[in-house]
Amino acid sequence: MDFKNILEENNSKRVVAVGYDEKTGEIKYLDLFNDSSIVVTGETGSGKSILLDQIVCQLIKNNTSLDMEFYLIDPSGVELNLYADSRYSKEYAMRDSVKAQEIFYKVRDEADRRSRLLIEENCPTIDDYNRKYPEDKLSDIVLVIDDNDDFVLSEDFAKQMGHLITNTGSTGVFVIAAFSNTDNYYFKSDKNLLPHILITFDMSDAEHASFVNFPGAENLGIGDFMLREGRENKYKVFKNFEFEDKIIVDTLNK
Repeated sequence: MDFKNILEENNSKRVVAVGYDEKTGEIKYLDLFNDSSIVVTGETGSGKSILLDQIVCQLIKNNTSLDMEFYLIDPSGVELNLYADSRYSKEYAMRDSVKAQEIFYKVRDEADRRSRLLIEENCPTIDDYNRKYPEDKLSDIVLVIDDNDDFVLSEDFAKQMGHLITNTGSTGVFVIAAFSNTDNYYFKSDKNLLPHILITFDMSDAEHASFVNFPGAENLGIGDFMLREGRENKYKVFKNFEFEDKIIVDTLNK
């Protein structure tokens, strides 16, 4: 199934298509307002970065740079570099652990601030706040992390990532992250701090698979992934869309 057609058909600001059921043709959509934290795991080359690109492309296509700001962390400096100089990129850390930490904690602090603000203003969600104070409208924030860095493997990051996830969604802050190594504090932490959506591509490496226990993930084909919603260990297999980098360039130049 061609992603270009999905991109043209999807006009929802926070809803993204992530894959399809090869048997039925059912397209799987996620609503960031409810599915506000998405973590993707998988071996190198299994398709997780392509999925991140597809999610970001849909969000950029359906939002202006005033509606949605992107904070990008890319330790390799390869996967997210096409977005780095775009008007959508608020801040970008490429091969810079110090800058990556600054960005992460800035987003965490903003999510905390918004959470307090909503309570003070008696507004259930950021949308309610923006309707109440249109002159002080707050943009959505999307933090995108592609692959591991030294600070991501730390115990402090695990705690703060879990803390951040508790303040996503209603605050208009969303987290999308991809990890090739799940042997870290975050995946060993309290399961209640894990993401709303966990997507797993090929995990044939036993060391990685032991911390994301999806039976059968080690036998997934290229582009196939298992998706778990909520905290229960229930999952379904979907297939990724066909994709090319030119789509990113076309989307950024729209």
